[in-house]
Amino acid sequence: MPPSGSFYGYYTDKRVFFNRGGTQIFIRARLRFGLESGRTLWYTGNEIIQEEAHMIQNPFFPEIHGNFGFGCMRLPMKDGRVDYDEFRRMADAFIASGLNYFDTAHGYIGGQSETAIRDCVAKRHARDEFLLTDKLTEPYFRREEDIRPFFESQLEACGVEYFDFYLMHAQDRNNYPKFKRCRAYETALQLKAEGKIRHFGISFHDKAEVLDMILTEHPEIEIVQIQFNYVDYEDASVES
Repeated sequence: MPPSGSFYGYYTDKRVFFNRGGTQIFIRARLRFGLESGRTLWYTGNEIIQEEAHMIQNPFFPEIHGNFGFGCMRLPMKDGRVDYDEFRRMADAFIASGLNYFDTAHGYIGGQSETAIRDCVAKRHARDEFLLTDKLTEPYFRREEDIRPFFESQLEACGVEYFDFYLMHAQDRNNYPKFKRCRAYETALQLKAEGKIRHFGISFHDKAEVLDMILTEHPEIEIVQIQFNYVDYEDASVES
């Protein structure tokens, strides 16, 4: 167990980057983040990993500090709402340690994730102190004309004027045709041209052959976020 007296937040994502034909792909696994006596700690199972104060230079996106991101799909809760006091403490500690990558989506915690980031991060930290990823999720649009208003509502919910990374969410063989039919990729690239998205990509939940198909059809993709859990590394059904 973590040593007594340490501060520990909820699970964050560990992202490990690699290159595939010019597209930067990262895997993520859940680790627990904390601070103790000025050290950054990563808690996985019964193992404590202590990281030195210096940050690893990301080889593909130098604006990302280190190889760790703060995933906001799960946040501390109190009476059915995000516990702002705890989340502020977690976010402040994360940024103070030199890390800066936050990840959210509109459906996380029924919309509370985006507004919690606005109130606990965006309103309290300079924009150059954090990077923010958000996503276009399939249930929230039915046609091409729905995408831009939804995107603008996400910017407002998060309290920012642009997203550092914007991903087509949970792409797989079932929902990808809808994204194609509604020209979601083209709309996101137009938003990028307008300066409202810094980097465009996808998150992915399917087999390797489907990922290869999407990357072949859309070489403009800069980044792919795939699910990766070290516990499932030897599972034959996992192709990460």
